[in-house]
Amino acid sequence: MKNNSEIRHIGLVVSDLKKSINFWCNNLGFKIFKKLDEKGPFIDALIGYKNVKLKTIKISDKRGNLIELLYFKNPPNKKKHLKWKGAAYSRGFTHLALKVKNIESLYKSLRKKGIKFNSEPKISNDGKA
Repeated sequence: MKNNSEIRHIGLVVSDLKKSINFWCNNLGFKIFKKLDEKGPFIDALIGYKNVKLKTIKISDKRGNLIELLYFKNPPNKKKHLKWKGAAYSRGFTHLALKVKNIESLYKSLRKKGIKFNSEPKISNDGKA
């Protein structure tokens, strides 16, 4: 069977849209591709609760790969909704791998800005990351 699929975008729910845009665009070089305010029956059915008020911002890397930042203006349960209780070994998506130039320099720059990491950059067992 031929693979006729490709990734359209990856969705990432965020609790602070301004900080998220700053991180992705100002620190990692993504560009804003599209902004939307979404509400109504279509988005209610897609998300699974009524009266959804959602702001989405699609950001693009230099190759056109998209990440969609989703900010729920009215999550059904704000405390529960904005805290992910999973771990890196939980079911579902657990990480997004990015290619960057000069990882050591970027790591140091981000740490100076107060961004926290689980560890310093490491070379993967296959030597590719």
